[in-house]
Amino acid sequence: MSRPSAKWRLSHNTIAMALVAYLLFLGVPVGIYSLFGRELPGILVVVHYVVATAYSLTAALMLVEAAMALPRRNAPIAAKEARPQVPLTSVIVSAYLPNEQDVIVGTIMHLATEMHVPSYNLQIVLAYNSPEGLPVEDALRSLDGLAANFTALPVAGSHSKAENIVATLPLCRGEMTVLLDADHHPLPDAFERAYRWLLRGYDVVQGRCVVRNQQENLQTRYLSVEFEQMYAVAHSGRSLATDNAIFAGANGYWRTAVLREIGMNAAMLTEDIDASVRGMLAGYRFIHDRSIVSSELAPATLRSWWHQRIRWAQGWLQVTLQHQAAIWRSPHLGLKNKVLWTYLLSWRELFTFLSLQVFALIAASLLLGQPIPWFGNAYFAATTVFTVASGPVVALSAYSVALWRTKRDLRLWFVIYACTSLIYITAKNTAAMVAMLRQLLGEREWVVTRRGVKTVTGPAASTPMAETAAPYARGSTTERQSVQGSGEAARPPLRFPGRG
Repeated sequence: MSRPSAKWRLSHNTIAMALVAYLLFLGVPVGIYSLFGRELPGILVVVHYVVATAYSLTAALMLVEAAMALPRRNAPIAAKEARPQVPLTSVIVSAYLPNEQDVIVGTIMHLATEMHVPSYNLQIVLAYNSPEGLPVEDALRSLDGLAANFTALPVAGSHSKAENIVATLPLCRGEMTVLLDADHHPLPDAFERAYRWLLRGYDVVQGRCVVRNQQENLQTRYLSVEFEQMYAVAHSGRSLATDNAIFAGANGYWRTAVLREIGMNAAMLTEDIDASVRGMLAGYRFIHDRSIVSSELAPATLRSWWHQRIRWAQGWLQVTLQHQAAIWRSPHLGLKNKVLWTYLLSWRELFTFLSLQVFALIAASLLLGQPIPWFGNAYFAATTVFTVASGPVVALSAYSVALWRTKRDLRLWFVIYACTSLIYITAKNTAAMVAMLRQLLGEREWVVTRRGVKTVTGPAASTPMAETAAPYARGSTTERQSVQGSGEAARPPLRFPGRG
């Protein structure tokens, strides 16, 4: 048997790729700074000004998101306003069964029995791909007797979530189509809350995703805090600031006609972000509502997190290369949204490189014996303090709008997240560098994020389905409905932050 090529070995060994990435993104700049630093002694200071400004700009934008997300405003519906009757709704659950066979039956049961939608108005389609027949398929066929209209659709030849969704669209009969991953359990009132936005003229609604297996290990606790910062602060703040949003792949609610038109592109690793941009460029309206809550399973191992973030980063890079120019030219986007999407796309990729230059500057200054006046320069001192302080401020913002159970159980983890945010950003930027190399090498394959029943343990195994699906909800449905405009959930009855 012939030995695999060097390209194959490199592209499939992401640790080796990370080392190569650091050589390119860090080692090469150190050499350049050292070379030119001898002839131009002030070059290190000039580069430091650029890096300090980049960090400060990113920190400032994060603080703007936090400031926009904190106020209790723009609640989507008044507490006493009658809820709309949800029309026929199609739910597409996408699954790769060898990976998600342990969780899929519970997800289908939850959707069929716990949502505030009459069974005659609910169509559930499980679109799955599997390389071989599995026992779980017999269990799925036994669910045909559910009150809801349930269909298990094996998608022959599919290798992606996007292909599963596209294959299912001709079957969707609902006015609204809900896109969920196999591990997602929306709260019972999620469909009602989302449909209110469609009645107000929006075409796509993105809800808030929270971690259901937060108590599994240290990593899932940490990621639980990150999800609060990501969905309750960053996504919510941007939506309030720009009247726009990102479809994040799951817990998304589409007008079915719009979803059919936009579709999903299987060539993109983040088909959700690609669909968001294409929908936005076509003139459709997106909104984020953090009161629409769905729980999911976070990666429980470092390996699964690493491969997930590489895929996300490479997918964002693909979208940047494919759509950034069209965003700048779009007649449907105002200046605010063009700036937002430049920040989310081009700046995201550029900052991956710029963020490492502080380490290159330190190394070059030591090699050249040219110390940089880190705190002797007022601008450097101010930007350093501002950047370092932004992490705790954003973490505090996430805590203030977190769901009550996350606050109760993970209070210390918000502190840990605040203190380690710069280290964590560096880890994510490392994954982004590997993603860039994979894109340059033409690699598009990705490792599936492992999920399993191990993540549903303890009280969840013996509680009713609604409680298993929504560990953040406490109290009666009446209590939940009475607080739907709330912006923060400090006490058990106040569990649903409003959109603002």
